[in-house]
Amino acid sequence: MALLILLVHVCLLMSSSFARSLVQSKVRITARADDAAPLQDVVEQQARTIQALQAKLAGMEARLQSAESRLQKQVAFTVHFSQHSVSVGLHSTLVFDTVVTNIGNAYDSRSGLFTSPYDGVYVFFLTAMSENSHGVIQLALRKGDTELAVTWGDGQNDPNDQETAHVLVPLKAGDRVWVSHKDGDTELYGGPWSTFSGWLVHADL
Repeated sequence: MALLILLVHVCLLMSSSFARSLVQSKVRITARADDAAPLQDVVEQQARTIQALQAKLAGMEARLQSAESRLQKQVAFTVHFSQHSVSVGLHSTLVFDTVVTNIGNAYDSRSGLFTSPYDGVYVFFLTAMSENSHGVIQLALRKGDTELAVTWGDGQNDPNDQETAHVLVPLKAGDRVWVSHKDGDTELYGGPWSTFSGWLVHADL
C-alpha cells in the first residue's frame, strides 16, 4: 500500500513538471512570435524609406541633367557696323557686319539675321546714332511680321541723337529676329555707336 501511494506521488510530480514545461515552452514560443512581428515591421519601414530615397535621388539626378543641359545652351552676340557713315535702304534689313561676340553662331553677319537655335526666352538691345544734319529715322526690332520694338532718332534737331530699344521675347527654335528700317531718313552714324545685341536668358526644357 505504501508502495502504491509512493508511485501515485511520483506520477503526480512528473505530471506537474511536464505541465510546467509545456507552459514554459508555450511562453517561449509566444515571446519569439511577438519578437518577430516588430522585426518585420522595422524591415518593411526600412524598405519604404529606401524606396523614397531612391525616388528622391532619381529626381535630383533629373534636375541636375536639366541644369547641365541648360548650361550647354549658351547664345549671345553683339555686332556693329564697320563703316562710320551708313546708308540703309528704305524698309530694308540692317546688316551689322562687324562681330564683337557671337557665342553659338546664331547671328549671321552676311544677312543681319539672328536665328534662334533653342526654344526659350531671349533679350535684344538696339542702339543707333542718327547722322548729324539728317532728319528723323525710325528703326524696328522685328520677328517675322511682328514689330517687337521701335526706335526714333532726330539728328537734325538733336545732333548725335542716340536711340535705343530693348525687348524680352520668347522664341521657338528657328525663329528669326533682325533690325529693319521702318520710316524716315536712311542715314546712320555707324561704327560702335550703333550696335545690335542679344542673348538667351532662359532655355526651355
